[in-house]
Amino acid sequence: VTDGGGAMIVHDPKTARDVAIDFLPRVPGAAVADMFELDAHRPDVGMYQWPAVVDDANFVGPRSIGVPGTVAGLCLAHQRWGKLSLEAVLEPAIELAEGHHVDAYISALTASMARKLRQYPEAASIFLPDGLPPAASVRMYMPVEPLRQLDLARTLRRLAKNGPDEFYLGETSRLILKEMERCGALISADDLARYRPVVHEETRKADYREFTVSALPPPCGANTIIETLNILETFDVAGIGRDTTEGLNLMAQAQALSFQDRFAFLADPAFHNIPDEVLMTKEYAAERARLIRLDRKPSRIEPGDPGSSVDKSGTPQDRSCTTHLGVVDKNGMMVSLTNTMGDLWGSFIVAKDTGVLLNDGMVWFDPVPGRINSIAPGKMPLSAMACVSITAIHPPSRSGRPVPARS
Repeated sequence: VTDGGGAMIVHDPKTARDVAIDFLPRVPGAAVADMFELDAHRPDVGMYQWPAVVDDANFVGPRSIGVPGTVAGLCLAHQRWGKLSLEAVLEPAIELAEGHHVDAYISALTASMARKLRQYPEAASIFLPDGLPPAASVRMYMPVEPLRQLDLARTLRRLAKNGPDEFYLGETSRLILKEMERCGALISADDLARYRPVVHEETRKADYREFTVSALPPPCGANTIIETLNILETFDVAGIGRDTTEGLNLMAQAQALSFQDRFAFLADPAFHNIPDEVLMTKEYAAERARLIRLDRKPSRIEPGDPGSSVDKSGTPQDRSCTTHLGVVDKNGMMVSLTNTMGDLWGSFIVAKDTGVLLNDGMVWFDPVPGRINSIAPGKMPLSAMACVSITAIHPPSRSGRPVPARS
């Protein structure tokens, strides 16, 4: 268990409808917009290139932790659509926590972060059990010790028995809150008790050529995908060629235009009047597409004008630390699910006696007050998650059955 957050789209074949669940971390109730001291001596940093913060306190350590949503979101999906018991669903995870061998990639990745992990004793006791990263099993005749997370296994067993209330109201909650008080984090008992995933009974829909895209509503990356597809639809992508110089240039510029709009205009709709409907229109995409030049790189790409005036918040940078899966079962149930800690190892803080690694969800917020994605209690982050499902709506298939996503 990591206490990060995520999002999913579920296509239920019984109702032929898509439902989206947003279970991203929220800003703690005690947070304030100027809670981080800006570091004027360093360039912008982080996955969104927000202004640098002193000691990187927005993505490492106690103040980086957002109110967790993973357990609530996944358990809600299980309650609504699950066929197996929660005990059966969690048993494989419990077995892994009790001990599993890591591969060379995980061993090397842990070694690369060893210096930082050593600053957090509880995390180090798990991931650097003898002061070194867990050894990979690279030779069959040379056995190595498995990575054991016994506190985590006990936490998972409590969750299997008691359900999500265990994490937000039960013994696990008590242990997490004890850690929050000890390390000076902002999450309170009220934050945990009040957390609820956001369920969208209707998803955002958009057509791209012969496909319908069903997407998670904002604030997330799905708007960016749809705007990019709308821009690409104004070009003969097949004729240009996906892997040609012109084709790669087209893809890069279409995404760059969409990402500029994303960071200028998208945020939690409960806090801001965002022009997401305009950004998804074919007319707006056609206007943005006129800026693309296939024979050269533009000197500068700016946000468009969807009829709303807001502050520009930053530019994107991928930190590659998120898990996505897509599953279709024999009955046509389809799930597109993304889950994340934020950055690798999240905040680096593990709640003692739980094995639960705490997220660094505050990295998703602009540390500068007074801007569209600035910090506010209870606010949802501008997430890069872009859960979508795609169905064919024209020949060769008129069935509406799910198809693999293609560029």
